[in-house]
Amino acid sequence: MLRCAHIQVGTFFLFLMKKTGIFGYRYMKTEVTIENGYALFWGGCFSNFYPCKIVHNDIEFKSSEQLFMYQKAKYFHDDETASQILKADTPEEAKKLGRKVKGFNNTEWGYIRKYAMRVALVAKFTQNEDLKKELISEKYNSLQFVEASPYDNIWGIGYDVEHAFDVIEDFWGQNLLGKLLNQVRDYIKYGK
Repeated sequence: MLRCAHIQVGTFFLFLMKKTGIFGYRYMKTEVTIENGYALFWGGCFSNFYPCKIVHNDIEFKSSEQLFMYQKAKYFHDDETASQILKADTPEEAKKLGRKVKGFNNTEWGYIRKYAMRVALVAKFTQNEDLKKELISEKYNSLQFVEASPYDNIWGIGYDVEHAFDVIEDFWGQNLLGKLLNQVRDYIKYGK
């Protein structure tokens, strides 16, 4: 039995799901905050955890996170973990398995992770028409995407939307996901 509790957190809607005693989270709806030339988000369709069908190399994935973690396992020749990632029911489970990749080398992965994520994002946004329309929507023209995750200063900025401008942008995290979304948007719109 699936039970959901709805909690409003700022402009985001957080759904806590309880299934067989294990809690997970998924952002089902997000409002993008547009401020100072940025489109700040956390969750929703721009998140790697957003459920969508993606086919890559004739393999079907349930999210860009699952594809990304699968690529990580395959890059380090960990076929056992790659197989487990393919069987994962949720992006959270895929991410957890991705942290267990045998032979993982953070320095080496640092050189390839952006490429692997770009592959996942291009597949996600070119194979799902509704997601593509949102990404290339005119409302985001000239804006830079920013993942306002307070928990991630590599793929996000390390601050939530409400606190993002409490500090100067020089103190933000790397925002790799936001930067790659900018690239993928331009690739889809302009072929570059």
